[in-house]
Amino acid sequence: MRYLQLCTIVFSLLGGGYASADERSDALAALSAARFDEAIGHYQRLVKADPADGESRYRFGIALMSVDRLDAAAIQFEAASELGYQSMGADYRLARIHAREGRTEAALDKLDSIAAAGFPSVKLIADEADFASIRNSDRYAAALATVRTSRYPCRARAEHRGFDFWIGQWDVSAAGQTAGSSDVRLILGDCVVFENWESAAGMSGKSFNFYDAGEQHWRQIWVDDTGSVIEFTGQIVAGAMLYTATTRDPDSGEQTRHRLTFTSNEDGTVRQLWEQSAGTDETWQVAFDGRYERQPAARVSGTL
Repeated sequence: MRYLQLCTIVFSLLGGGYASADERSDALAALSAARFDEAIGHYQRLVKADPADGESRYRFGIALMSVDRLDAAAIQFEAASELGYQSMGADYRLARIHAREGRTEAALDKLDSIAAAGFPSVKLIADEADFASIRNSDRYAAALATVRTSRYPCRARAEHRGFDFWIGQWDVSAAGQTAGSSDVRLILGDCVVFENWESAAGMSGKSFNFYDAGEQHWRQIWVDDTGSVIEFTGQIVAGAMLYTATTRDPDSGEQTRHRLTFTSNEDGTVRQLWEQSAGTDETWQVAFDGRYERQPAARVSGTL
């Protein structure tokens, strides 16, 4: 940083380079249109006029990298990172340059750095062709694992995994009679246990189940095709999901309390027990007592 500050002072005292008021927009237009040689000319003038212009250095590096002037691009990305402009993006591109040029340790050092800083994209590392030379490295695998954990935190945190026993494709029965079927799967980075329910009578509903880290409890939001909505809160207790909710009848205004319990059985089935109580009455009535049995593998296919 001190070097760049001194450069700025020196160029100022010497008169520096001159960039017109439109130079920055012209440079970006050329870069966006993949006119890389033209963009390089613009950014050369911009950086000469102001060596501490981190944005221009960063985009200058992109233009240079696009025409395989890798060493020159590395200089610009290093400067941009030092100036604090898009430091993570600059270091990511430096990792690519180092890997492409066979500087394995330097590439891995940059990957370690951006992974620890919370790099947001698994795809940009896992699918990047420039990393072919280091893809078999244990350090590469560790950095990618760190990025995955940062990008998809629900997958690694135990508090989000307590309801995984309900995941599957199920045939559902009640009192020995077919009640319907349910497809329960993980969505949104494994943060949501998503239920897709079809009753034997042709009704359908969906529920979104997730751990609310801020409130430190589980929530379920149920919506069906009649417009019925119930929002439950709950906890995992001794391996079972215990939900409670209160709803109000839109016509009478009367309240109903709900208890919804999911229990994983030793035989691989799941019991869903839904109980209701009117108002403040402590008498609970069973609204639904369902048994979830996994569908045969041959029947499990398709997407929601």
